[in-house]
Amino acid sequence: MCEQSVVVAPIESASYEIDALNMELAELIGWTDIQFKGGFFFGAPPANCSFAEFMPHCMMPSWTRFTHDAISLQTEHFLTVGVGAISVSVSSQSEKNLGQVTLKHMNFSSKDECVRHAIVRFVINKLKAEKFSCK
Repeated sequence: MCEQSVVVAPIESASYEIDALNMELAELIGWTDIQFKGGFFFGAPPANCSFAEFMPHCMMPSWTRFTHDAISLQTEHFLTVGVGAISVSVSSQSEKNLGQVTLKHMNFSSKDECVRHAIVRFVINKLKAEKFSCK
């Protein structure tokens, strides 16, 4: 989750939904001082990131755009991804009470994009549930 993305070229026309999901997830994880510059989001990483003291302001991961960023969420949150003929489902391997997120391929430009969005939406739901649960 705290690894910096390496990107070759900026995204020219970013869609609102992609940016909104990335921003929501970043804020839930703990990124602060988020700014949009040259097609990318930059910010201050969460204090628990291994590189936070050396890189106090850097490019944020783009979980909905880049598969390697989404996969880091999958492994960190122990998620199971199921890709079917018409949909993608994401659930937790360890926390069954969180349900699942299911998205249809036809609503995305590719199955890969559908998988990335399903992972991001599941992690957002998981973090919100943790944040607002009674402890």
